[in-house]
Amino acid sequence: MVRFAHMADVHLGAFREPRLREANLEAFLRALDMCRDERVDFVLICGDLFHTSLPDMGIVERATARMRELVDSGVPIYVIYGSHDFSAAERSIVDVLHSAGVFCKVARASVSEDGTVALERTVDGRTGTVLAGLSGRKLGLDRSYYERLDASGVAGLPGPKVFCFHGAITELKPEELARMAESMPASLLPKGFDYYAGGHVHDRTSADLPGVGTIAYPGPLFGDGYRDLESTEERGFFIVTLDPGKAPGERVHPDFRGIPARRTQVIEVDAGGRSPDEVNRELRQRAEEAKADEAIVLVKVSGELSTGKVSEVDTDEARKALAQEGAFSVYINRGGLSTRERARIRIEGDEGRSEIETKLLRENLAGHPSRIPALKGEEGLLRARRLLRELSEEPKGGTRADQEAAVIRTAEEVLFGGAEDAALVQSPGPAPAGEEPEGRSAQGAGDEAAGARGRAGRAGRGRQARLE
Repeated sequence: MVRFAHMADVHLGAFREPRLREANLEAFLRALDMCRDERVDFVLICGDLFHTSLPDMGIVERATARMRELVDSGVPIYVIYGSHDFSAAERSIVDVLHSAGVFCKVARASVSEDGTVALERTVDGRTGTVLAGLSGRKLGLDRSYYERLDASGVAGLPGPKVFCFHGAITELKPEELARMAESMPASLLPKGFDYYAGGHVHDRTSADLPGVGTIAYPGPLFGDGYRDLESTEERGFFIVTLDPGKAPGERVHPDFRGIPARRTQVIEVDAGGRSPDEVNRELRQRAEEAKADEAIVLVKVSGELSTGKVSEVDTDEARKALAQEGAFSVYINRGGLSTRERARIRIEGDEGRSEIETKLLRENLAGHPSRIPALKGEEGLLRARRLLRELSEEPKGGTRADQEAAVIRTAEEVLFGGAEDAALVQSPGPAPAGEEPEGRSAQGAGDEAAGARGRAGRAGRGRQARLE
């Protein structure tokens, strides 16, 4: 029998507000302590451990120290990329920590000349659990890998088997995400695994789907934005018990473990048909009446103003009043606030940001045809959307010249990467520090005594290129 922790969507470094960023980190540190106390065999983090590929180094330092403590105590950590902490242009902090032996990346595959994607395995040394998976990509670009996936070299192996992934399954999408285009049917998941450990969807769910098996999403430990903070769902992770000796429908039991959270209070103000002065008065009044002591206070102002500008709605007074009442943090959301002037130029319908971006990009691509096949049609649309997302992230570190070079590399990789695997394929190169070449068990550097990081082993067949 195997007991392991399954968490995802940690999003370390997600918030600009220092106290929210600290609370997010504290939730992760608490989760690691709970894993130690529960004496789990290993920990899975199924994508988006970090909110960006190069997060705040202070956050990284503290998170790494606690992960190292857990690993040195004999509990290895296995991770995959999410849609946030992968970078097409440069190495991610995930790569750095993997090479340093803090954790082991388990999402590895190889691509043959005919385009077939073959999974490679990682074997936990203590339990013999076979781990495999594919990392997440923005805009659902990873779906094509599932459509070409060959898992026969892993799924047929003896012992308990876990598949890690980061993406939405159509059959399990929450109602509020029903319109999200980036999902795939459960039928694309590889067959033959006991447990499918998911990430990306910020709602907790666990289901046994006929013909597939147990698929679970633990949801975030804390969250990365207003919607997560507003949700009343308890946050945490799964402790999964897997007994391969039992019948298929009885061998897996994911049990939820909640993370103690701060109280959240929501203040909603409807600005519809009102002037900025009227909205400001209600904001001040609601802030003064709030019981904000040590709470995370979410202030949401939405609706179409009858007169004036959005900038005339002053949330600073409310923020100061809530701070005086002892609020732990104040999060202001004015995304739904508009004026009649703005409403007249808004795209018709109730499309979200993703739908609006897609509509505008599709129209512009149609008006500016390219001679390059990869920049035409739906593939061109996907590349344009991905470029928009990649370039929206603020460059981290280095000189201005370094940052400009990184932007150029990113644009070239996204637009002219050639095959659809361009952003994902990396030359095999040398094995990361602390690992041995393909086909042999991987023993983490310096872990012979602790017996921790060395519990990761992997094997694979030679291929033209590799996915990580």
